[in-house]
Amino acid sequence: MTDSKAFFEKIMNELEPLKEVVYFEPLSEEEVVELEKEWNTQLKPIVREFLLHLGFIQDVVKALSMDKESVEEDIRWLKDFQLTFR
Repeated sequence: MTDSKAFFEKIMNELEPLKEVVYFEPLSEEEVVELEKEWNTQLKPIVREFLLHLGFIQDVVKALSMDKESVEEDIRWLKDFQLTFR
């Protein structure tokens, strides 16, 4: 198990008792793979695991407000300045 995966497994175990009051919509592996193809990039493991466990729509990290379009725009900006994910 990767460090990122273990990190999120621990978080998910801690969230289990709160599942009635904490909302998140994890993405499937297929959805993440499709995003990587669509955006022509390979996401860092920590970002992949975040999406696989919590998704774009979540209220676990209140300060983090993101959606597919804003993440795509950020990735495009990074690529424009040749700042790649890996």
